[in-house]
Amino acid sequence: MLQKLSDHIADCYTNAAECEGHAREANDKFKGEYLRMAKRWSHLAKSYEFVEMLERFLLDAHKKRAPLHQEDLPKPPTAVD
Repeated sequence: MLQKLSDHIADCYTNAAECEGHAREANDKFKGEYLRMAKRWSHLAKSYEFVEMLERFLLDAHKKRAPLHQEDLPKPPTAVD
């Protein structure tokens, strides 16, 4: 599962970079839309990264049989405007 998440993360960042490239080449009418799409792709990548961190944390905790405490959990990404 972690490999699939890493692939999704890489794809999201690739898409974000492509949108940023299109924004640099676009006229003013479309530039903002491309930048918003890039921001959404980046946010999705960060969300996948959070899920990946959480999965690693839970797998590691399971291996150690350590009790889970809320303050030890990774923090979720912040919301996109």
